[in-house]
Parts: sequence; C-alpha cells; structure tokens
Amino acid sequence: MTTKRNVLGLAIGAALIIVFFMTPAFPQGTETGGITGVVKDPQGATVPGAKVEIYNERTGTLERGLTTQSDGTYTATLLRPGSYRVEITAASFKRYRAVSVQVRITETTRHDAILQLGEFTQSVEVEATPTLIGTENATTGQPIDSHTLTSLPLASPNYLFLLTLSAGTAGEPSARTASAGWASGIRSWRRWSAPQVPSR
Repeated sequence: MTTKRNVLGLAIGAALIIVFFMTPAFPQGTETGGITGVVKDPQGATVPGAKVEIYNERTGTLERGLTTQSDGTYTATLLRPGSYRVEITAASFKRYRAVSVQVRITETTRHDAILQLGEFTQSVEVEATPTLIGTENATTGQPIDSHTLTSLPLASPNYLFLLTLSAGTAGEPSARTASAGWASGIRSWRRWSAPQVPSR
C-alpha cells in the first residue's frame, strides 16, 4: 500500500513539473497585444471595405488580413510583442504602408490611416509615431528579455524584483513572498508521497 502511494505521489509531482514548464509554450492573451485604428480619405470620411494587412517586420510574415468595418475601423488582436508593418489598400486610393508600428504586451496600439487618392500601383509610406500608453486599455505591460536578465545588476537574486521595472508598479516583493508559493506546493507533494506508517 505504501509503495503504491509513493508511486502515485511521484507521478503527480512529475505531471505538475511537466505542466509548469510547458505552459509558457502556448500563446496566451496576457502575452499579446493588438493594433486598432480607423481608415479615412483626405476629406476625413471613413473608408469601409479597405483591405488591411499586418506583417511582422522581423520575420516578414503576414500575421493578419482583414477589412475595415462600415465605420472604417479595424482591429487585430492576439499579436505577439514586436514591430509590425501595416499595409492598406482600397479602390481609387494609393497603397498605404506604415512601418515600425509597435505592439506591447497587454496593450492595444492605435494607428489611424489617411489614404491618398491615386492609382493602386502607387504607394505612400509613413513611419508610425508612438501613441500614448493606455489609450485603449488601462492595463499595461512590459516584456523582460534575456538581455535585461543578464545585464542589470539586481540587488537580490529574486527574479520577481524585475517586475518593479514595469511602468505602474510599486514596491519590492520580498524573498519570503516569492518562495511562499513554491514552498506550499513542495509541502503538499511531500504529504502525498510520504509513506504512511500504520499506528500501533
């Protein structure tokens, strides 16, 4: 009976470890951002039915293809953080191309476009200007890359101190707080796997 309980405890522990390490591999809403905007003509009238294509500038791949709504708006969600190129085409207008449109975690970047009258074969290229953070959503986020992890002199080995680098955060998590969750999980696993000695 004790052997079976030990095996069961080890199996549960192994499953939890696998789930913990594999979870970040799946895209999640909290790890992505978006781009939204409205397309207008030179007179300020909205342009419905315009074709909007969003390309990842690092890979060159097409990430989203959509058309503007009846009010000229478009929205692309679940985009990974990075730099994007937005191309817009419509009948009787020049091709519109915006480069360096930045997407950040949990934020929706607003990029409005004004199309110019002309042939489809002609194009107009603009460089996106940064928009105010949080104009579409009060929630903000900030990626922490490997360069940040290795180059910054941290006052503590506790990686949760990196969270204080993000905009809008305050306070410093203690090492005790950081380890509380892990300690609780380890104690629970030990209770599962510990052999039960029958009372006499």
